[in-house]
Amino acid sequence: MTRRQQIEAGLNQLDHGNAEHWTSGGKPRIDVVRELSGVDDATRADVIRFAPDLMRLETVPEPVVIEPEKVTNRVAKTEGDIERPDAAVEGEEKQKLKAAIADIRQKTVEATAARDEAIRELSALSGQERLLTMAYQALFPAVKPQEAVMEYTARSREASERRARHAVHERHARRRSPLDEAMKDRRAFGTNRPDGFLLEKT
Repeated sequence: MTRRQQIEAGLNQLDHGNAEHWTSGGKPRIDVVRELSGVDDATRADVIRFAPDLMRLETVPEPVVIEPEKVTNRVAKTEGDIERPDAAVEGEEKQKLKAAIADIRQKTVEATAARDEAIRELSALSGQERLLTMAYQALFPAVKPQEAVMEYTARSREASERRARHAVHERHARRRSPLDEAMKDRRAFGTNRPDGFLLEKT
């Protein structure tokens, strides 16, 4: 068993009807938790982490002391005048008390199980919330204003550099080679004569 499972098992063994298991404020006593769980170094922080809402149930009644009625064992004169002996009265009251105690214990077990289920469900929901939050932050990271300005400046600088390089390439493309400069004023072969001058046929 893990440390958590041991401590939770010890907490489930706390008796809400036993004042020795609880502090005056209704919280589990650490020495009792250590004894029941077997975890010698269990702390108050462990109890708060594993069962933050665990408190002594206030519905547990204080032990009731009932004094059986004193019934005289006299001989009945008529059938309707018969009285039960002391042993019968004590037996009936004893059964009532045992039934009440059993009912309280059953309710305590059910309440403890419901509490543990609620704690497990809360823990599962908290874990899901953490995972979803991490996924959201990974998909949509928060950008600080300063980081946004720096990113915009860097992108603007890159765009300016691209435009400058493109302009240089265009100037080089439009520049004529030395051969083009030498040939720009020459006409086609056989026509390097003044305009309007025609060769006479012989």
